[in-house]
Amino acid sequence: MNSPQRALDEVRFGREYYPRADVARLLDIPVGAVGNWGCGDPVRDKVPSADPLIVPPKGGRWLSFANLVEAHTLAAFRASGVRMQKIRPALAFLARQLAIEHPLASRHLLTDGAELLFRYLRTESQSELVALLNVSRRGQVVFDEVVDRYLRRVDWAADDYAERLWPAGREEGVVLDPSRGFGQPIIARRGVRVEDVLHRLLAGEARAVVADDFGLERAEVEAAERFKARVLPRAA
Repeated sequence: MNSPQRALDEVRFGREYYPRADVARLLDIPVGAVGNWGCGDPVRDKVPSADPLIVPPKGGRWLSFANLVEAHTLAAFRASGVRMQKIRPALAFLARQLAIEHPLASRHLLTDGAELLFRYLRTESQSELVALLNVSRRGQVVFDEVVDRYLRRVDWAADDYAERLWPAGREEGVVLDPSRGFGQPIIARRGVRVEDVLHRLLAGEARAVVADDFGLERAEVEAAERFKARVLPRAA
């Protein structure tokens, strides 16, 4: 009989929840970027020349929740303005040093990654990657504010791997949680699917009526509306 931890690992790492186009919309990044990171369609897409940064479970085409978090982490580095061809070898170095599976979905990247990246910069003289790092008031090497802001949108489980992602920030109250709603965007406080709220609004129902029916606050309904382009792009 499998242990609860193994069951949890299957939920986060083994189940395929997201087509790559959905990952791109949920994270607000180009779909081409998701494919270039190594998780494109193996039939239609060209085989990446570099080792993939994201590997779907069981060699499939859809991504797991852990893959989604890996894409979110890569989006953080991408948002810093550093070219991905410069970031790839640095991330490979981090993966070797951390010596764990799925390092881009691990809390160890947040706690140890900046110091390791600084060590890499000193040995490889990659000055462009300095933009990823800052020095804190205590003299510690930390990630740049942009990267750190992305990584702080992740909730970590006891095993130090991601268990929830707040794609628009915690203040919006929209969460991706593989243990709730099949990993689709939900209003965290009530577990209501964002898509269900949007369909009611698009049908012409008033915000107050929708909020009352789902037991939501008006601000939560408005947060769902702001997330519309990431869930129902044709209706945006």
